[in-house]
Amino acid sequence: AFRAGLLAPRFWGIWAGWLVLWLLRFVPRRVRGMLAAALAAFAMRGTAKRVRDAAANLRVCFPELDEAARRTLLRRHLRIQLEVYLGFGELMFARRARLQARLDVHGLEEVERAARAGAGIILLTPHTCAFEWAGQCVAMLHPVVSMARLHEDNPALDWMVNRMRLRFGGVVYGHQQSMVPLIKAVRGGHWMFYLPDEDRGSEGAVFVPFFGEPKLTIPSLGRLAVACRARVFPLQVRYSPETGRTRLDFLAPLEDFPSGDRTGDAARMNAVMEALLRPDPAQYAWTQRIFRSRPPGAPPVY
Repeated sequence: AFRAGLLAPRFWGIWAGWLVLWLLRFVPRRVRGMLAAALAAFAMRGTAKRVRDAAANLRVCFPELDEAARRTLLRRHLRIQLEVYLGFGELMFARRARLQARLDVHGLEEVERAARAGAGIILLTPHTCAFEWAGQCVAMLHPVVSMARLHEDNPALDWMVNRMRLRFGGVVYGHQQSMVPLIKAVRGGHWMFYLPDEDRGSEGAVFVPFFGEPKLTIPSLGRLAVACRARVFPLQVRYSPETGRTRLDFLAPLEDFPSGDRTGDAARMNAVMEALLRPDPAQYAWTQRIFRSRPPGAPPVY
């Protein structure tokens, strides 16, 4: 909820950024794309921490590529990520019709059939550059619930992000909150927008492969599917810097899932997310420290 304390001077930079995003929504998309491309080229020449992290992730996940190919992939990723960021003013302020005009949705029919049959719905997707667009799209299609990391050290940013995410309804739960209300919501007909690929170092997580590298993974998808009486549908999300459109592909649900083997189910989940990203790896948010936690004896990635 908004409160007067969010207007304190220490948050003025956040509000200034919000104003810039509001102004950028009036800038033609092609111009924002040109700016994003220029910023990506500039970032490639620097040594920013997030760019270094992304380069390290690509080095680990794509050892078959030479350095030039990985730099090309990194530059495309930065271009997509920055163009999406520069367009956040649309997600925050544009009308529903304008947002829907920028979205291409495929494969929704099978999800709707499963929902009509009484199944809960979990949409499994990795943190792609355009995942916020996907979340808005799902919220416009159907009541939705999700989980998010709260910005406890920056409540003004937290208020802005959640205001954007909740424009068209739904509920966002913090990772530290009880799962009971979320499970009840999915059983009651809400669709769950689930992004499980962050490395939060959680107790009970297991190391399973992601692009061939051991990644600390929370093996909770199987438990959620059982508790929510849900079917799990992979969701592929891709933003095109050439057209400025975001494409969502709802794929066939996972069969024989969960299996009862928590580690095996976690490995399958990562394999599904990897398959979603393989057609265009630049779409993934490689600036995350997804390999922050390491198995005993493994060298650090960052």
